[in-house]
Amino acid sequence: MEWSSRRSIFRMNGDKFRKFIKAPPRNYSMIVMFTALQPQRQCSVCRQANEEYQILANSWRYSSAFCNKLFFSMVDYDEGTDVFQQLNMNSAPTFMHFPPKGRPKRADTFDLQRIGFAAEQLAKWIADRTDVHIRVFRPPNYSGTIALALLVSLVGGLLYLRRNNLEFIYNKTGWAMVSLCIVFAMTSGQMWNHIRGPPYAHKNPHNGQVSYIHGSSQAQFVAESHIILVLNAAITMGMVLLNEAATSKGDVGKRRIICLVGLGLVVFFFSFLLSIFRSKYHGYPYRPHQVKQGTGLPSAGLLGLEREMTSPVRVGDGDLIQMKTLRRSCRETESDSPAEKLGKGRQILALQPLLQAWHFLCQEIPDSQNYDRHYL
Repeated sequence: MEWSSRRSIFRMNGDKFRKFIKAPPRNYSMIVMFTALQPQRQCSVCRQANEEYQILANSWRYSSAFCNKLFFSMVDYDEGTDVFQQLNMNSAPTFMHFPPKGRPKRADTFDLQRIGFAAEQLAKWIADRTDVHIRVFRPPNYSGTIALALLVSLVGGLLYLRRNNLEFIYNKTGWAMVSLCIVFAMTSGQMWNHIRGPPYAHKNPHNGQVSYIHGSSQAQFVAESHIILVLNAAITMGMVLLNEAATSKGDVGKRRIICLVGLGLVVFFFSFLLSIFRSKYHGYPYRPHQVKQGTGLPSAGLLGLEREMTSPVRVGDGDLIQMKTLRRSCRETESDSPAEKLGKGRQILALQPLLQAWHFLCQEIPDSQNYDRHYL
């Protein structure tokens, strides 16, 4: 094999792997991608990782800092099955660093599930393992520029056609929808996906089961962010319906139905969201004894409020819920610090829509303008 050739990645079978990588001595480091690119394997993640690997290898091979201290190679499962068996490897793609001396350590295997397979992340990992710094050069991609130009042209054309009637610019509902879309995209982890480049999902090579939710709190799949986006949107829709049922002045029966639908959306989808949170954060639900002493949490704060809200609810004879106890736990005192006052204010704001909806289901709806004064 001619190492000084202009090839960026050397494809290896079992014999070449044992000759150029496993057989000492060597005076160079080798980065190997173990993959399965054959169509019958149906490994879409392997193809995506291969594209990033090609970009990284080309950036190194055609840079001015290139030297014979580092090389890139690839072992396909169908070309080197014995290599996979020798390394007890049962998943692909996998990136490994083989140092010039000694056996690979645990850190010499790239953490694909947590970091993703973007070329920039691979370059950082290689710099940590070999002290060889690679500046990634990506081929020009004009799709973003073309999409931006089309968007600007579309908006400009719309404004020109409606130049005599621009009242839609001041439409609060339209701007609210745009803001919600941006918020849903950001809170679901789309920016993290853009930076880290995780796979869409993970397919277990043993049983073929596809996982859409990552089991670690340090990573996520693209499909997971889409699921979180839909759940957040459904919960928001439920809260909007609850607010509409509590503040509108239409038919009482219709408002009661809207309230029930809103409560159903909030309870069902928030429970689903909580189950995902529990699967990723294995210490949840957190217990009161897990709170460290000296954290400044007031006795009538979040934990006290949780105990009182889980107590039996009394219906009838004045207030629907024992609001006096609730007000007492959330009432500001002179001894409260600014952080404690802020926490109690957030408790009231978070509980208000649900309390309004619950009151509406069981009694007459209170006047929305005087609700805060009478009930909170």
